[in-house]
Amino acid sequence: MKRMNTVDLFHNPKSITEVEEWIERHNGSEKAHLYTASMMTWNLLVTMRNSQVDLLQDVIGLLLEQVQDYSENEIVNGDGRAMTIEQIKELIAE
Repeated sequence: MKRMNTVDLFHNPKSITEVEEWIERHNGSEKAHLYTASMMTWNLLVTMRNSQVDLLQDVIGLLLEQVQDYSENEIVNGDGRAMTIEQIKELIAE
């Protein structure tokens, strides 16, 4: 899984409170639009993160099902193929 980058053209707030304080400095109609956009973005991020959590939970479950033998440096999966811990980390990082 690759890391995402922020867009340097815009400030990167440290909390949702900082975003809310910025929105509150605007007038009524602007506030409504800004809150709508920020909460839509929040929902998008939550959905994306939850999808990643679900995927990771599935992967971990599959790994646990496949592990038959564990030694300090090697795991043997259900097919009898041995993988080192480093190979598994590389596989997950892809």
